[in-house]
Formats: sequence, structure tokens, C-alpha cells
Amino acid sequence: MVNDRIVGSVAIDGEELGNNDAHLRWFILDDGCRSSGLGRTLIAEAMAFCVEQRFSSVQLWIFNKLTGAIRLYESFGFKLSKEWEGDQWGNTITEQQFIRKIT
Repeated sequence: MVNDRIVGSVAIDGEELGNNDAHLRWFILDDGCRSSGLGRTLIAEAMAFCVEQRFSSVQLWIFNKLTGAIRLYESFGFKLSKEWEGDQWGNTITEQQFIRKIT
């Protein structure tokens, strides 16, 4: 929150994937807060939660054109595990799965 206004959100789902794997369901940040460090803070909190909950890994799915978000995820140790062409959003795009192992 900034000035009593919600400007970002992150959600971790610890049940859907099974095998003690977490799913980073969404990460949303107000456009006006980009490059402010708030996104990095949200992801850091989410990863600390995953460690605290003792998940084995965290997975996320993203589109390859979201390069800024991908750089942020990679800085937290996420690695590309697979990619494929998808058209569920009306256009053919390259979807990607990233995984961060938790040790």
C-alpha cells in the first residue's frame, strides 16, 4: 500500500500443484510504481513465505514478451524450465514456465 492505496499484490498457491510445490499465481503492480523497488519487495516477501512454509519449489507461468518481469524473477533464482506456443489469449504467443528450487 502507498498512501492508503493498494498498488500491488502477489499470491502464492500452495495446494494446486501438489508435491509440496508452490505456484506464484499472480503478481500485479500499479504502472506508476514500476522501477520503485516495490515489486522487488513483494516478490522478496513471497519468496520468504515460500521458504518459511518449506515448499520444495515455486513455479510460475509467463509470456516471453514480459521481459522486465522475467528479469525480476530470474534475479530471485527462477530458471526457465519449458516454453511452448499457446493461443489461449486470442493470439499465438510463447508461454514459459519458470521454476525456483528452494533449498
